[in-house]
Amino acid sequence: MRHIIIASALTATLGCSRPPDIAPTVEQLKSLKASIIEQRIAAADGVDSYRPKAPDKIEDITSPAVDILRSLPGVVAVEIPLAAKKPAQRIIHILDWHYVRAVPLEIDIKQQTGRDLTKDEFDRLYEQHLGEVEAVQAEQAALFYAA
Repeated sequence: MRHIIIASALTATLGCSRPPDIAPTVEQLKSLKASIIEQRIAAADGVDSYRPKAPDKIEDITSPAVDILRSLPGVVAVEIPLAAKKPAQRIIHILDWHYVRAVPLEIDIKQQTGRDLTKDEFDRLYEQHLGEVEAVQAEQAALFYAA
């Protein structure tokens, strides 16, 4: 499609999850919960302290998208796989984690690990999944407020 001008991809700092070989311990889950709280605080601080380095607006198609996006708090990478000589619009694709319901996640983990999980193992893995998604979404919320 020739009208798609710039596709920018922002990646969250946590990246994509892999099914672990061993379910997290209760202590690891407590640590994850603590890091989520720290991440929310850091994201809020990043938004509060964010000051644009340039007066350009991301909505302005003539402004340098890469520079604007890289200056936002929480942005790890910016890629431009396509570039047009005369842009007509800008598309910003934010790479996202999402919640997965318990049953499909359990099936996926079983297929990838090659074994059945105990209820306790799965409960801890699912709690870890929910916590990791929450942490990424906290970063993304900060990004939207800063933009």
